[in-house]
Amino acid sequence: MIASGSYLHHGLDTGLSSTVTSVRRRVRWSGLILFILLMAVMGSPAWAAGSGKVLAVTGSAEVDGRAARIGNSVPSEALLVTGPDSFLEVLTPEGAVVRVYPESNVRLSGSSFRRRIDLFAGSLANFVVRTGRRLGAARARSFEIRTPTVVAGVRGTAFFVGLEQPGQTYLCICNGVLHMEHPAGKDLGTIEAAHHHAFRYQKAGPEASTSEAPGLYHDDGVMEALARRVNRKIDWSRIPK
Repeated sequence: MIASGSYLHHGLDTGLSSTVTSVRRRVRWSGLILFILLMAVMGSPAWAAGSGKVLAVTGSAEVDGRAARIGNSVPSEALLVTGPDSFLEVLTPEGAVVRVYPESNVRLSGSSFRRRIDLFAGSLANFVVRTGRRLGAARARSFEIRTPTVVAGVRGTAFFVGLEQPGQTYLCICNGVLHMEHPAGKDLGTIEAAHHHAFRYQKAGPEASTSEAPGLYHDDGVMEALARRVNRKIDWSRIPK
């Protein structure tokens, strides 16, 4: 009886052990499959946390030599190129919206703490999300736009910049404050506006001449659309400080 009972007990233990082993095996395989799928998603060009992303594409546009697709990731350092009659809108990792116009060549570099955008050809519009506090001098250059003619330290929030011809930059502070410098480092002063104030910066050897310019190439609607991308609204009645 004891032998029979022991056999029955051993049989139950064996069956239970087999069931537990089977369940553990299935759990391990499920975990492995989930890990593989996660790695595939993270390695794909689709959006990933900590990066920017493509918001809109019209026509032919590239990010680092690859065709831009809505939702694709945009690294902190990237080259943006558009063809004729083409537009590209991207969200940078720190939350700035950049609209790249046709036949433009733009490089993003730096980090969320010190963003730099170089415009080599064409034009762009930008809306920079503010932190909600006044940006002091130490933070005035934390977001920087560079062309061959001028350097703009962005204090906020909406602006347009374009290369009209070699050695000549058109820049409009649409709503906010920019601190301007010559590429060689000469201080060109601060410009600000509640509602569009445009300038031309022309390179003249180590110097740069500055003159006021009319409103061109963009309008309120363009800037307001960029602000809506990050759930903001531009107050055209005041200069954001």
